[in-house]
Amino acid sequence: MSSFGSILKSSIHRDGDGQGIYCNTCRTRTPTTIRRTVQNFPSVLNINANVNDDHEWHYWGIQGWLPPRLGMSTHNGRLSIFQGKELDKKKAEERINTEYELCGMVLEIKTDKEDPHLVAIVKVPKEEMPSDTTSPWYLFNDFLVRNISEDEALGFPGTWKWPGVIMYKKVFSERRTTSLLTSMRGIQQDPWLLFNDYSLTQFQPVGPRDPRKIQHRLLTPADLPLAKKFVAIDAEFVLLQNEEAELTSTGERELLRPKRHGLGRVSVLRGWGDDTFVPFIDDYIAAGEGKENIVDYLTAYSGLIEGDLNPRTSQRTLVPLKVPSLIGLV
Repeated sequence: MSSFGSILKSSIHRDGDGQGIYCNTCRTRTPTTIRRTVQNFPSVLNINANVNDDHEWHYWGIQGWLPPRLGMSTHNGRLSIFQGKELDKKKAEERINTEYELCGMVLEIKTDKEDPHLVAIVKVPKEEMPSDTTSPWYLFNDFLVRNISEDEALGFPGTWKWPGVIMYKKVFSERRTTSLLTSMRGIQQDPWLLFNDYSLTQFQPVGPRDPRKIQHRLLTPADLPLAKKFVAIDAEFVLLQNEEAELTSTGERELLRPKRHGLGRVSVLRGWGDDTFVPFIDDYIAAGEGKENIVDYLTAYSGLIEGDLNPRTSQRTLVPLKVPSLIGLV
């Protein structure tokens, strides 16, 4: 029976026949083959399970078929995927470029008595696990949040539980993890940006920032240390470039240039103390750093309107893109 890794590999390397190249001289068409190659590895893999019938679900019903970890490597653009004991062997031989761990799933629950609905299963990092729990897995079912065992999280005991989206995240090397921890310690040792109110609109002659529109409340030294404290992050984006496409001679739509978005606003909310849900960062990102030509503010989704990102007219807390970058939000 095919493994999860082999099916994932075949879905990425799906070679196919192209339309062929037409030669005006000999008036014939030369067959071509389309081959996909892997250039780099993303930080997160979102995999559409695409399970449509009981036969396809049968794979998932086999205990241990879904691997908690995957290893990937490439040679001349061709991908190799390893799991289980083979992964351990390749790691020992240092032949793995990137390792991923299962971090979450979106599942569809189907029962005879109720309409199908979606639930999420999320793996919490070990350093963030509550002291009274032994499993890092949590089930999110509407308003119900419950700690569950790994067997319950990864198992598919019946056709009432269908996989939808499977998420793997890249496992950072020890060197990379140390770098991130060093960065966090640096912020706590010098938290100037978190303790001070900074906005480009403060320095305008008439001061366009409206105090009534300041929704965040700065951190204080009493909030430190920040380690193991929960926060919620939300970001809004603007459209910088529309998608461009054309119809080919065969009537197919060919993408010439994809959409391009830019960060417009970022907010970080507290998850502790009396000020729970109160943001301590609510920054609007000034236009001018790659956002000179904003095509659409996407107001229906972002809430941003024309003028919010202009240093001359904005009444918001406006900062350059380097400010959230320094904090580590982008």
